[in-house]
Amino acid sequence: MRMINATQIVDATLTASSVVESGVAAYSGATTYALGDMSAVTVGSTVTIYESLQVANLNNAPASSPLWWKERSTTYPVYSGATSYGVGDKVISTTTHRVYQSLAAANSGNALTDVSKWSDIGPTNRWAPFDLKVGTKASRVGDMSYTLVPGTADSLGILDTNAESATLVVKVGATTVYSETKYLNVSGSLIADWYDYFTAAVGTKTNITFDSVPLYAGASWVVTITARNTSAYVSVGTIGVGASKPLGITEARAKVGIIDFSQKTVDIFGNVSATERGFSKRMTLRTIIDTDDVDSVSTALAAVRAVPTIYLGETGFDSLLAYGFWKDFEIEIADGRMAANGQLYDGTKSFLSITVESMSTSL
Repeated sequence: MRMINATQIVDATLTASSVVESGVAAYSGATTYALGDMSAVTVGSTVTIYESLQVANLNNAPASSPLWWKERSTTYPVYSGATSYGVGDKVISTTTHRVYQSLAAANSGNALTDVSKWSDIGPTNRWAPFDLKVGTKASRVGDMSYTLVPGTADSLGILDTNAESATLVVKVGATTVYSETKYLNVSGSLIADWYDYFTAAVGTKTNITFDSVPLYAGASWVVTITARNTSAYVSVGTIGVGASKPLGITEARAKVGIIDFSQKTVDIFGNVSATERGFSKRMTLRTIIDTDDVDSVSTALAAVRAVPTIYLGETGFDSLLAYGFWKDFEIEIADGRMAANGQLYDGTKSFLSITVESMSTSL
């Protein structure tokens, strides 16, 4: 078992992304666009970002020219104190990387911090994977990429995604020092032909982790999340990158389940109705740790008692991965020779029992 204490991503550590937040010029029929150029079309308070699919792209309206343009993502206008906003209009701040919705008509010159005029409704599309919450997602048609400079880090968790695969490339300057692709199929490999299609394990995972990434000062991490096809939306809820802490070897008979927040009611006639709500994942594990590591494990867990953390009970099991907080833990410190689970251990091994609860999903 191990945990990843994710680094807080800020402007200085998120250096590039294919998910647009702002800065794309409005489409003009008088402009000739090259292959890969971006343009923005605003309808109401929604800004749709399009990518040019061809060279010499002139006077082809993005919304009605699918051979010339592909929709990539949506965002909202950057707030301006000189603009008058109506009720329900949405804007973004490129400082806080949040989306705000107007609560008043003729809303002009009122700061976004004025809660009587504006409501903070969540992160911008680009920054959703880094808001330390569950339920917010970044989305984009086609592949999605982020370039991060996380500092001291050796692990990456990509959570709550619908991707085909994920690739991590670590570079120092122009030199690639690490590169790995992992697939979200249950089989863990690319379905490349009909034999794979009919024989590989059925199903997909929503979480994937990269372990034991080499440490390099100042390295850039390029994370690419690949869509199932070029026209499919790919989404991701959390990208957590940071240093991992081993928490011992997980013993057999780990327990997993959920805490359901749905509400069931029974009327006076015995009729049952249910209101579906979110749920939280729970896992209870027991691990074997070196007795010499008891203090460091206890200290590390205490330090993240109120910090969202990625816990991995066993690599390869979605059900043994939780993003949240430990509920309780205790360490049984070995004293001489002791027996447990039919095995005899000397005093060099102790035991960690821990229950982890994920942050709840929302509907």
